[in-house]
Amino acid sequence: MSDQTSFLLSRSDQALKSRLNYYQGQLVDIFLDIRKEGSFYTLNMNPEGTVNIKITRDANGNITGAAYMTEAEVAELFGDMDDPG
Repeated sequence: MSDQTSFLLSRSDQALKSRLNYYQGQLVDIFLDIRKEGSFYTLNMNPEGTVNIKITRDANGNITGAAYMTEAEVAELFGDMDDPG
């Protein structure tokens, strides 16, 4: 295991919490940055968050901004996570 991997694995919960994502002053639940072909640049989740955010990109893959995800987008990404079956 590399030194960098060891460092990342040994970080405390407090250190991880210091990297929480906020958008317009609101704690982010889902933070999604997805490539055009569907793979993820970044997918972070924090169940304590209250908003779901996606990064928007132009046709060349350059970041153009951020936007709130719709409930339909969340459902498409994860399905119905509340469905026990």
